[in-house]
Amino acid sequence: MRRLADALAPRPVHEQRRGFYVHGANFHVALGEAERLGMDEHFVALLQSLATYAQKVRNFATAEELSHRLAKSEAARGDPKGKLARITNWA
Repeated sequence: MRRLADALAPRPVHEQRRGFYVHGANFHVALGEAERLGMDEHFVALLQSLATYAQKVRNFATAEELSHRLAKSEAARGDPKGKLARITNWA
């Protein structure tokens, strides 16, 4: 799911809508599983993709929540400047 989210993230919003509409629930389940299994790169990539999409479609409450969750997870991992978040190929 990370690869699909990464592939959708740099595209314009009109190209992202279908993918996030069809796979949105899958992305959220994968996010929870990545967090549970300690798959940090996948967790961060999914969080970034979901937050970016939420911002692009003007769902600012969700974008803010996901962004705070990303910042909190990076701080907990000792990565306050978000170096892990820049691993994705579109960041």
